[in-house]
Formats: sequence, structure tokens, C-alpha cells
Amino acid sequence: MVSQQATLVMFQDENEAESSGIFDAEIPEDHGFQDLYGEETNESGRFDASLEEVLHLISNYGYELVYPEALGTERPTQLTDAMDLARGGYYASVPSSYPEEAWYHYDDITCDYRCMAVEYFYWALTTKLGAQADPVRCAEIAVEWELCTPSALENGDPAIAAILDDPTFKLPTVLPICSFWVSLTAFR
Repeated sequence: MVSQQATLVMFQDENEAESSGIFDAEIPEDHGFQDLYGEETNESGRFDASLEEVLHLISNYGYELVYPEALGTERPTQLTDAMDLARGGYYASVPSSYPEEAWYHYDDITCDYRCMAVEYFYWALTTKLGAQADPVRCAEIAVEWELCTPSALENGDPAIAAILDDPTFKLPTVLPICSFWVSLTAFR
């Protein structure tokens, strides 16, 4: 990540990001950026997006580069093979509809195949770590991701479960503590 100069760039909101000009600048290819908006973080009762965006930064400029055959986002890799199973087939772009048996059905048409693999890795790893298991959260994400508990992931997507369980990759085994969990606990 150091060699890629991986950097999280945080703006208050999308308007501030757009007006900053940072994404129009000529950024050298050896620089890795991930954006995050302040309005996505630390809001009472809302899932804190910093977990997702920080994990995207780590997976794009860390895991993918260290383990390209396994965790790379350009097919074929172990990750993309597992994702194609989860989506019910290979789709270079978002299909008009996913097969009924698919449990991962990302529908953002601005997201290319590599982006969909990054999102899939996020959903799978955070599910394994328990971040998606709250019933309210599970209902919120069902439009994209159906396997919201660690046991559902283990049973429903054995291909990604095997990747996540492989000690070679040194993936996290404990969910980082973030403000979402603190605010969610305060409501109970």
C-alpha cells in the first residue's frame, strides 16, 4: 500500500468532492485513491460507510496486488470465479436482471466488472466478520446481498468462504470497532 501511495480522501459530501477538482487532476498511476464523504460517517442510526471505503482501499491497493491470482479483480481469479457463482453467471456489466438463484445482485450501472468484484469482497468479508448480521441491516442490503450472517455466508457461498478462511491471505478475523456499532447499541 505504501508503494501505491494508497490514500483515503475525505470530503464533506459529493458536491465538495466534485468541486475540488481532485478527480479531474492527472494523478500518477502509482497513486491509489479512495474517497469517503463525511456525511456517510458517524451518523446516529446509520451504517458507517467508513468500514466499506477503507476496506476498498485496502483490498484494491493491498490484497489484490499481493495476491493477484486469488484476490485480483480481473478474471479469472479465485475471487471473480466465486463472484460469478454468486451472481449466477459471468456478467461483464450489470445485467437487466440476475437469475433467481443469485445471492449477490449488484445493480449500480456505473460499476464495471472489477468494481463489482471489489464490492463482492466487501460484502463477503464484512458478513464473515458479523457487520451485516443485524436484522435491520440485513433487510436494508437484501437488494444487493442476501447472505447477511456468517452462517448464511458459510452455507450459501462456500467458494468465497473458503477464500476468506484461507490463512495464506491473512485477512481480518475481527471486525474493527466503528461508530456505527456504538450508535446501534445506544438504540437498544
